[in-house]
Amino acid sequence: MTQKTSKGMKTKQAIMLAMLMILLSTFVAGDVSITNVDAPSSILEGEEIVIIFSAETDESETISYYILKDDVPVASVNEYDWLTGFNDAGEYEFLLIANTTNSTDTETRTIIINNQALEMAIITPEESTTNNSTASILVESDRAESCDYEIAGVGSGTLTKDETAYTKTLTLSEGTFDLTVNCSNYADTAEEEVSFTIDLSAPEITSLEPDNTYANALTTDSATLEVETNEESTCKYDISDTSYQSMDHTFSSTDSLNHYSTASNLNEGQNNYYVLCQDEAGNLMIESETIIFYANKKPTAEIDLEISSPLKAGTYEVTVSTSELVQSAPTLQYNFHNAAGKKTISLTGSGKSWEGFLIIDASTDDSVGTFYFSGTDVQGLTGTEIESGKLFLVDTTAPSSIGSFEVSQDGSHLKLEWYYANDDFKRFRIYKSTSSGVSYNDYYAATSSTVFEDSNVEAGVTYYYKVSVEDDAGNEGSLSIQGEGRVEPELQEVVPLSSSLTVKVDQEIKLVESSLLDVDWSISVLEKEKNADKIDVIEKLSLLDKIKTVKRNLELINKDLEKLK
Repeated sequence: MTQKTSKGMKTKQAIMLAMLMILLSTFVAGDVSITNVDAPSSILEGEEIVIIFSAETDESETISYYILKDDVPVASVNEYDWLTGFNDAGEYEFLLIANTTNSTDTETRTIIINNQALEMAIITPEESTTNNSTASILVESDRAESCDYEIAGVGSGTLTKDETAYTKTLTLSEGTFDLTVNCSNYADTAEEEVSFTIDLSAPEITSLEPDNTYANALTTDSATLEVETNEESTCKYDISDTSYQSMDHTFSSTDSLNHYSTASNLNEGQNNYYVLCQDEAGNLMIESETIIFYANKKPTAEIDLEISSPLKAGTYEVTVSTSELVQSAPTLQYNFHNAAGKKTISLTGSGKSWEGFLIIDASTDDSVGTFYFSGTDVQGLTGTEIESGKLFLVDTTAPSSIGSFEVSQDGSHLKLEWYYANDDFKRFRIYKSTSSGVSYNDYYAATSSTVFEDSNVEAGVTYYYKVSVEDDAGNEGSLSIQGEGRVEPELQEVVPLSSSLTVKVDQEIKLVESSLLDVDWSISVLEKEKNADKIDVIEKLSLLDKIKTVKRNLELINKDLEKLK
């Protein structure tokens, strides 16, 4: 506000100024001069004005200083401090005077004090919703002398001042409130308003969807869950009746009155989804509401083969597991890539488990097979989806034979090595015999390497080998060329027996030869037997075979004894 001065006051100031000028005019203008002035050009109301100036003279006289504000003396020194008030806005002229007994000098400064409006801010309550019935009013203002409040429909009063803070605590009921605060000082006033809501009630669910019976059950694998609340809320759901914080799912569209989300992988039959909502104020439902609905999904199938594909030519058991009970045996068909038409597999079984046989003919080309399913549940819904096992591979082509094949002695073992140029193998099958002409009947071992060490060999015995290739489907290629090898016995220095041991060996040889004569006689007798009953006993007890085995053992013993000599 601009300072106003009465007419009488201005007259007095003019008289004093004239007297001062007469006094100064008695001095002879001389060498004093004002050399420096420090003063602001403008400030805001409530700020401090500080004016400092200095002067110099050529003479050694004392300099006197005076400051006049709008022609009124305010200082008899060269410094003036003025803390302005909130009603001091306006333009002020300051006259600065420096003089000695012989000279004087003056300067003028104009300072503008700008009006500063009263400022205030409502810190609390904020414009929001809370579930606290205690409303704390906090207002900040560094220039106010006092602040009053009014809540429409509730009441009014004066806030308590604590330096620049003005406070009041009220207990209110549920509702929306309009708060007005008016702050003032002797010069200005300021006003602010804020609306806030106190919500002490938990949200209520007014509608839940879907809501059906089994008669009109959903036939899809997913459902749109819909919830309507009586106030804006955030809603969550779960298949378990658990706490709001523990629920796994938040409605994808929420924070309003209508809430939507998609639930997938529905159960066959009854589905339960528990819902809890929390409003903007933080009020939470105490008990959950339940969305209950029914789903009748189309039957699906999982198909399992008795062995994993690829499949070679042959017959394979197929198991079809349906997701629910079906009215009758489902239909299972298959075809091959780029082949026309479908072939049907007859199924037997009951409930949800059905079996049949897939026949792969040797003339079937290598291909990808596809199963096709159709089943009707007890409610009449027909499904065709195969969840697993829809495709299978067929490989009826036998792999080629191995290339070069060698058998060599490796210490006390025989080492088999061969070459195979392709990578279409699962393993190599090894066939072994002590007779030439190895066949598929002489299977011995399998390996995934092209090198095989055979440690199951005897020195001096010749072994014959062949190798075939087997692929992932179990197709076996032709046998390789035959390889053979033997482990040569180690040569040892012959040490002649002593005369006494030689005598003993000769005695043992004679005993064995005598026993051989007895065995030969027994064999002759058994072979010449004519009595049918005795022949029957001989055959049943395998007496002739057993005696011949004894003879061979005696002959081996005899050879070993001869070697000792």
